[in-house]
Amino acid sequence: MPSVSVVVPARDAGAWLPACRAALGAQEVEHELVLVDDGSREPLAGARVRLSPARGAAAARNAGVAAASGEVVAFTDADCAPAPGWLTAALAALDAGADVVQGPVVPPPGAHVGPFDRTLRVTAPSPLFETANLVVRRAWLERAGGFAAPVAA
Repeated sequence: MPSVSVVVPARDAGAWLPACRAALGAQEVEHELVLVDDGSREPLAGARVRLSPARGAAAARNAGVAAASGEVVAFTDADCAPAPGWLTAALAALDAGADVVQGPVVPPPGAHVGPFDRTLRVTAPSPLFETANLVVRRAWLERAGGFAAPVAA
């Protein structure tokens, strides 16, 4: 089984991290956690990488990958709680020949989502790869050049 690193970029996310860490701790696959603090006002406990000033999610993910040691790199967000079996299912898809695995992203059951909430939903295949639930082979990510920073308007 390949080694796995989970990169979690976070900024001012102290309220959400306990649920994220608990969900990652419940995964059946052994992995290293690389928490990247992207310029939080209050430093995040347990962050392996700290960026200051904040440089954005793409830079935080790239910094996390640089600090990670896994052959496979999984990404989730600090306000996400990956489902049990998340890494097992992703590794099975990689073993079946995929280089990139995008999984579903939905709000927790019973969560009220208002019209102005920033809630991401991924429920079907898409040409966009949302990093709230993305698992890639490190070699593929390196060939792709990592994450590009957003272009300023």
